[in-house]
Amino acid sequence: MPKLSHVASVVALLSVFLLSACTSTSAGTPNAPTIAATVGAATATVAASPNGLTVVDETTMLGPKNFITGYTPTNVDGTLNFVVEIPTGTNAKWEVSSDGTKLAWEIKNGKPRVIAYLGYVGNYGMVPQTTGGDGDTLDVLALGPTLERGTLAQAKLIAVLKYREDDPTTGPEDDKLLAILPGSPLYAEVNSLQDLDTKFPGVSTIVSTWFNNYKGPNAMFFQSYGDAAAAQVVLDAAVKAFAAKQ
Repeated sequence: MPKLSHVASVVALLSVFLLSACTSTSAGTPNAPTIAATVGAATATVAASPNGLTVVDETTMLGPKNFITGYTPTNVDGTLNFVVEIPTGTNAKWEVSSDGTKLAWEIKNGKPRVIAYLGYVGNYGMVPQTTGGDGDTLDVLALGPTLERGTLAQAKLIAVLKYREDDPTTGPEDDKLLAILPGSPLYAEVNSLQDLDTKFPGVSTIVSTWFNNYKGPNAMFFQSYGDAAAAQVVLDAAVKAFAAKQ
């Protein structure tokens, strides 16, 4: 199959923004999707999921293993493991519980939370057996085809976005690993942040711009991008921090 051109690849990524912009709510008045619609989507996920997810109710799913302790953070081939919490292009804020026993739709002000911004620009999730600077599992954004919520996926780690929340100097660290999924047009050509910027210009800017703004003003403060080596340091430290708590 012929390779997509670099421009077409960036356009394809931008199309996620445009499609989700047409379906997302305004930033000022977010409205959660109906519970009935969520139940249908969740049931479809269970039927297709390789992890054998079980729907407890319209806001809760269980997996066959503990999402945090039941899987390794990496594989022998060097790829990263992560659990998909929020599929590419969607806004519903699902997350693995702090004890790893469930995958749940976050409830805020009595309603399932929906991010009042464009849909996520990649599959967003957590890395098992890690503890990041904010005390939670490490976050990862994996560029590539949309995956089912709850899927345990493998991706190639290429960079880290260094962030602080609430205050640019003293706020808690909220690092975001950046990875690429097999099946993405970027996968074969990108092994580093430099590759990404050279061969697919604009993609790293799209990602950082999205994270800068998805929570609203003065919530996320971008510090810098780190390359694959810096991302590995962050991952290794998070794996050690998790092990130290056990």
